[in-house]
Amino acid sequence: MRLRDEIIGALNLFSAAPVALDQEAVALGQALADVATIGILHERAVGRREVVSKQLQAALNSRVLIGQAKGALAERLRISVGRAFVELRNLRTPPRPQTP
Repeated sequence: MRLRDEIIGALNLFSAAPVALDQEAVALGQALADVATIGILHERAVGRREVVSKQLQAALNSRVLIGQAKGALAERLRISVGRAFVELRNLRTPPRPQTP
C-alpha cells in the first residue's frame, strides 16, 4: 500500500484453500489496496487539517487576550501599548503552592 514514494502498509489476501492467484485476483487485490490507501491517506490529511485549524484558532484567541491585556495595562499605567507589551512579557508567574 503506497502512494508514490510513501509506503503506508501492506494488504494480505487469504484463502480457505491453497490456490494460485490468477491475474484477475491480483488486479482485484491491487484495486482493494489502492482504495484502502486513498482512504487512509485522506483520513490522515483531514486529521492534520483539523490539528492545524485548532492550533490557528488557539493562536488567534491568545492574540485577542494579549491585545486586551496590553490595552488594559496601557490604560492603567498610562503607558504606550508597545511598552505595555514589554511589561507583560517581563511578568513572572508566581510559583504554585505545593499540595500535600
